Amino acid sequence: MTESYYLKKARLKTIELSENVVITEIVPNEKLRYLVRSIFFLDLTNDFANYYLTQNKLHFGESLERLIPQLTSDIIIQSTNSFYMVNPTNGEETFLPTTFLSPITHMPILLKRNQKVKIIGIRLWPWVHFRPKSGHLMTDHIEINLLTSSVIGYTVDQLFELPLEDAQYIIETQFERFCINNPYTQDSLIKEIICEIINLKGVVQLDIILKKYDYTIRRIEQRFHKLLGISPKLFARIIKFHNFFVELQKNKNKNLTQLVYDCGYFDQAHFIKNFQEFTGTSPSQFFKEFNVISYSMMKKNSFSLDVLNV
Repeated sequence: MTESYYLKKARLKTIELSENVVITEIVPNEKLRYLVRSIFFLDLTNDFANYYLTQNKLHFGESLERLIPQLTSDIIIQSTNSFYMVNPTNGEETFLPTTFLSPITHMPILLKRNQKVKIIGIRLWPWVHFRPKSGHLMTDHIEINLLTSSVIGYTVDQLFELPLEDAQYIIETQFERFCINNPYTQDSLIKEIICEIINLKGVVQLDIILKKYDYTIRRIEQRFHKLLGISPKLFARIIKFHNFFVELQKNKNKNLTQLVYDCGYFDQAHFIKNFQEFTGTSPSQFFKEFNVISYSMMKKNSFSLDVLNV
């Protein structure tokens, strides 16, 4: 039986990033819901989305964006090959293919965008990890063969011109096939711990949480690192950092110092140290920059578990 129109509408959420930039987020079908947090559509083809900031002045054209650490793997599909990873140390640029797996990260990323682009993203839950192919590391951005025109009947360019519900159906169907041919890793124990950290917004005493399980803390940390590539402590710190941006959007008129305390930071110095670690810059500089893609992630609670009822 096909899904009803009203249920489809209930799964869809449109978030306005500004007057001109909108991200559309869809909760996946029930079959994929424990693997995929959301499918999102982001249109960066209008003029507003293609300005960048230098010396406090807006310019049109090539942009360099600063991305905050990401605690999920994303499958990214571009309408055009527009993105390059930039090494913040030496400025070296790495071209990103049309469709690629973006890994879990705990360091800031510089992303160069040289033209207008539309993006479809499949955002996985943190406890789902596709094993990298031979010769790749967990931190690599890996080209994947998710959309084959001979199978779906459309080129990637044509996919972006389809009505939203048709593109969503194709993406979900192809991702199900991708999962069959590409083994992924899950760990029910680590998933339970991740969910508890998320529900507590990263403000946790990890020793107390980990002692509840019939494993040594050392063993749990090893399993956590094997799945995510980072420690539970670092995961909690980044969840707390993400939560600051979520609360900032909810409480725009709230005193920032109070907001820092409310999010579990000891003081402003503690917060600024974390901010610089996770963005590579100061709070004042970060919010002066025109990071359209980062704002798209901040405008929504990236780690809400509501759709899972956990």
